[in-house]
Amino acid sequence: MSLRFLTTELAFQGDPEAAASDPDAAQKQCLEFIRKHGGEALIAQKDDDIRVLSGKGAAIFQAARASAFKGVDIKGQI
Repeated sequence: MSLRFLTTELAFQGDPEAAASDPDAAQKQCLEFIRKHGGEALIAQKDDDIRVLSGKGAAIFQAARASAFKGVDIKGQI
């Protein structure tokens, strides 16, 4: 999927000050977020567009979700 689509759907805003001089500030913020969370392998350049390979990212996102919700609270809820 296109990085522009992902940026819009996840509502990355970018730096308001940088947005005046750099219209792609929100996309850069989204790209940095993906890289920061181990998604470097999910980024691909295609023609003039940056793509995020969402199919390959399923394992990364499932592992992050599993680690985030691995604990059980006192009531036994997951």
